[in-house]
Amino acid sequence: MAGRTQVTDEDFDFNKKMIDIGKEEGALEAKRALETVNLSGQLGQITGRAQAFKAIRLITEFLEMKQIAAIIDNKEFLKIPGVTSVNDYLEKLGLGRSVAYENLKIARKLEADEVRLLGQVGFTRKDLLGYASLPDEARMEIREGKVINLEKAGREEIREIVEQILQESRDLKEEATKTAQAKDRVLGQKEEMINRQSKEIVKLEAKLDRMAIEMEIPADEVAYCKEIEELDICFSAYLGRIRALVECDVPGPTSALRLVTLLNRLRMEANHWYQDAYDVHAPANAAPEEEWTQPE
Repeated sequence: MAGRTQVTDEDFDFNKKMIDIGKEEGALEAKRALETVNLSGQLGQITGRAQAFKAIRLITEFLEMKQIAAIIDNKEFLKIPGVTSVNDYLEKLGLGRSVAYENLKIARKLEADEVRLLGQVGFTRKDLLGYASLPDEARMEIREGKVINLEKAGREEIREIVEQILQESRDLKEEATKTAQAKDRVLGQKEEMINRQSKEIVKLEAKLDRMAIEMEIPADEVAYCKEIEELDICFSAYLGRIRALVECDVPGPTSALRLVTLLNRLRMEANHWYQDAYDVHAPANAAPEEEWTQPE
């Protein structure tokens, strides 16, 4: 790459040794897998010799990437002259960035035994990436045989389970996103309502103060009227929200029941408060059904 300092083979000596270790481990795993095939013949009977070698190559590449992941995680690559980032390191190794990061995810999430077992049933690198993308708890349940027996199940059966769990995880994330967005909207509406109410209350208090001076209303009655007017403003805003809930499409029977229960409670308590207020404060000879007007 233009402008880069040329690095000699000696500069890579440490890095190469680490990679070689990974290759040696891969060769051992490959030998173990091949011995399994030769001894039992099961893998050859199911998918043939080609799949056996694919499984061997899969575990070998996995262990090599496992070693590269360790070098990256321990920041050992920074000892290489001219290499200042993970992308630089991957480029020096001749690895494509996108594929390399996918392989790193597989290497960090999975264990050799898992990859060897999945390789024997025909898993590809793409299949492993899907498996590695599962939530840790779900992958552990699969590994422990709580969901499916990996040693007896076929590739398609395992893939179907993996895709089902991934879809459930995506659905949960989508639902959580929608819930968070809905909460943000509600909070935004509440903040807007509070700001609007605050402005209305300030204007109303100023008006009441002027009226109190002009009409010589006692201070305690002015304070009482202010509290009533503030409540009226807040209640009007909540009535708007209640109206919106009543007029919208209710998502389900549980929410519909909650809405009706709330409105019934408000109705019962409002009637009770109205009767108490009427009995104590109503003008003489006033009927409950009459509309009261504010005295001039």
